[in-house]
Amino acid sequence: MRLLVWNTSFKQAFKRVVRKNPKLEERIFEALELLISDIFNPTLKVHKLSGQLASLWACYVAYDCRIIYTFK
Repeated sequence: MRLLVWNTSFKQAFKRVVRKNPKLEERIFEALELLISDIFNPTLKVHKLSGQLASLWACYVAYDCRIIYTFK
């Protein structure tokens, strides 16, 4: 089983995004649950980032909302 660890910047960004758009809270938790169960689920549109963020991955939550993460 995978373990998700929320760092401080994620917690702050999560609060800010949910305050602006409360409907996204449920979609973010659904995406996080999918990350735990099947990290490469096609609905998440998982992709590796490039450039300065080359060591990170991103997944889709909504049109203007992505979760950026790394594997450890």
